[in-house]
Amino acid sequence: MTFDGWTNVKNEQLLGTVLISSEGRPYIWKAVDISAKRENFTAVIDKTEAMLTEFKKKGITVCAIVTDSASAYAAARCRMRISKRSIIFLPCFTHQINLCVGEIFKESTEFKTTIDRAIRLATYFKNSNHKFFIAHLKEQQYETYKKYIAIAVPGETCWNSLYYMCISLLKIQQALQILAINYKPPIVETRRQGGALTLPCEIFEIIDSSIFWNQLILINEILEPYCKILNVLQCVK
Repeated sequence: MTFDGWTNVKNEQLLGTVLISSEGRPYIWKAVDISAKRENFTAVIDKTEAMLTEFKKKGITVCAIVTDSASAYAAARCRMRISKRSIIFLPCFTHQINLCVGEIFKESTEFKTTIDRAIRLATYFKNSNHKFFIAHLKEQQYETYKKYIAIAVPGETCWNSLYYMCISLLKIQQALQILAINYKPPIVETRRQGGALTLPCEIFEIIDSSIFWNQLILINEILEPYCKILNVLQCVK
């Protein structure tokens, strides 16, 4: 049995349960709204006990339980390993891989700086307030590549989304650099109204930096094997 919590578009806290048979076949059991319930280890134990009781009544034997690595679930696993010795309690391996990827950016300030700049660059060209430059970047892509390549914006906790962001930026590097040349900001910025539009200095400097692009290539090479593993672990076969 495996279960995990998430927040839906209505901002409701949901808990989903999936059963995996001994043959490896997944069966979606159910999802319940736990918004009004406290998320501590005692609540996790109570929910787990209730599910085990329900499965027992239906003649389903649970051999192992997999949860995420949040503190409440980790504490519940430690306690239930003692009270439920016939069941194996494991953390989510996908979550562990995600944590490993996160450690890369904690150990290298250069990588952290590069990723922060990449996120600023990606979010700038996804912000509708910058539709002028978004449109011109799109035109430049068609001129350079004969097609449009969307920029990926990373999620908060899914580290492989950083990989897809790096890939998308590297794919349009040339188009970005041409755009930066065409809309290069003046050395001394002025507040003159009615002048030609130029890119913000910060965005131009990111695009114009060879160090940034070299670091982005290196980060991409490091993340690629992790993300391939994550994709395998997260897919349903």
